[in-house]
Amino acid sequence: MTEKAIVVAIDSCYVTVKKTEIDSCNSCRVKHMCGVNGKSELVVKTSETFYIGQLVELVIEPKARIIAALLFFMAPLFFFITSFYIARFSFSFRELTSIGIAFCCLGFSFYLIYLLNKILRKKLLFKVTIKDIPKC
Repeated sequence: MTEKAIVVAIDSCYVTVKKTEIDSCNSCRVKHMCGVNGKSELVVKTSETFYIGQLVELVIEPKARIIAALLFFMAPLFFFITSFYIARFSFSFRELTSIGIAFCCLGFSFYLIYLLNKILRKKLLFKVTIKDIPKC
């Protein structure tokens, strides 16, 4: 995922950029967790040299997007299946009771993700790199 931005401030190894468009955040399914959504300015650590007013591109690594997808889509599924098997085979509950327990644990996993989102909302969780956009 990439975003266009303009360099607005430079401080030693940190560059502050202001996003020019937010279309890619609107289509992202994990936009509430990454810390980029809703922020018009981001401070990014970089070793490259930039100048104020330079048009750059913010790049969120594909690895970070895969990890986020695994966390937000696979964790609830894991809670659901694991709790069903524990209730059904470890405690010998009937099937309907085990399914009910599994749905309760599924809801609990959504609540845990909500709490994680609330705690980490202000932090930038994904590594964002910036690169220069060459002029034509």
